[in-house]
Amino acid sequence: MALTSANRAEAQGDPQVVLAQIREHVLYARYDEAVAEAHQLLEREDLGASERNEGLEVLATAHLANRDMDQANPILRELYARDPRHRLADADASPLVQGAFQRARESAPTQVDVRLSHQRPTLTRREAPMVEVGVAQGGDAVAELQLHYRTADAPRFARLVMTPEGGTAHGRIPLVGPENQAQVVEYFITAHAPSGYQLAAVGSESRPLSVTAPAGPVGGGPTPLGGEGPAEVEEGRSLWWVGLLVGIVAVGAGVGLFLALRPEAPEGSLGQVSLELR
Repeated sequence: MALTSANRAEAQGDPQVVLAQIREHVLYARYDEAVAEAHQLLEREDLGASERNEGLEVLATAHLANRDMDQANPILRELYARDPRHRLADADASPLVQGAFQRARESAPTQVDVRLSHQRPTLTRREAPMVEVGVAQGGDAVAELQLHYRTADAPRFARLVMTPEGGTAHGRIPLVGPENQAQVVEYFITAHAPSGYQLAAVGSESRPLSVTAPAGPVGGGPTPLGGEGPAEVEEGRSLWWVGLLVGIVAVGAGVGLFLALRPEAPEGSLGQVSLELR
């Protein structure tokens, strides 16, 4: 069935809105409309792994509801190849639909080929290692990349979820411990389907990759006893009396100079007066 311009415009909108519309078509037995819009949705290149899997689910459901098993089966195989643990979102689906999904899941179709590209970082100075990973193949099936790492002989791996940007994801591993000591960091990377199923990995918990952060610069230690500073202090203390004598002489010279330069007292305006004793 050909889509109208309005259908195409709607199909290019929010994927969740489009999926809700397709489910409504199935609910009201408008199977041709549901199939056409589901195909239109799956042709889009901006879908995430979860949205694409939901599109496959509603497309298979529409075929099953229309009793078209030949069309539904290959779609179910594709869905469970992308995510072997996918669960049917519609809990109220008919027994026919639920049974078909269950059989497809149990048949364990060949898993989609997902390949990761990664180069181990090399550190020339002490800094938190930046881990970069790309999805070289099967990227539209990957919902999440995880970086698992441990430092300082930690018993367990910590986990960091990385968000892909342009097909590449980055994660920085924090360092712990003294900065003046080299540190070995162990890590591995996993790619997961929307259900959490692991699709691919670089390294593993039993065989992790590793990177060494070199030791940082060694800081200066405390000043040793017997250095030049204390010797200068002792020398100053031993000559205290010299400073005292110099100070006394300077004060005396200043007082003498003041007296020598002091102006004489002026005579009175009445002249000299002689007093005779009787």
